[in-house]
Amino acid sequence: MLIICTIAVGDEYYNNFKIFIEDFNRLNLDVNFIVVTDKEKIDFDNVKTFTLTENDIPFVNIGYRKEFNFNLKYLPLKYAAEQDSNFVFFVDSDWKINKEITRQKIFNFLNFFGDSNYDFLFERSLPIKNAKTNLNSFWSHKVKLYD
Repeated sequence: MLIICTIAVGDEYYNNFKIFIEDFNRLNLDVNFIVVTDKEKIDFDNVKTFTLTENDIPFVNIGYRKEFNFNLKYLPLKYAAEQDSNFVFFVDSDWKINKEITRQKIFNFLNFFGDSNYDFLFERSLPIKNAKTNLNSFWSHKVKLYD
């Protein structure tokens, strides 16, 4: 079985992840979702929702944005590790399902991963490392939280 987990804080991320679940469920795979959120329970049979209160989430106001401490991303992984599953994907809650994704492509990836000696894969489409030295980068609003 596959578990896909995320943290979805705020309306935009929460609503986007609900669409992600609907799109992924159309592939008819044996998948469960875990979402940690500050919103209400997501009402799908294959979703476990863990709700945070505002007291649980250390928010910081940065300009027009209200950001949460990104170290909380460990929570969905923690809850996923407590489940019985062969595969766990952590995805950012603003991801979308590409129209080219098929059941077979997911099976191919899971078979490749299961047959390999890999324990962990990490995908990052944009580099973060430059934010450590260049606070004008795309990630600067995240880096400033940890000053």
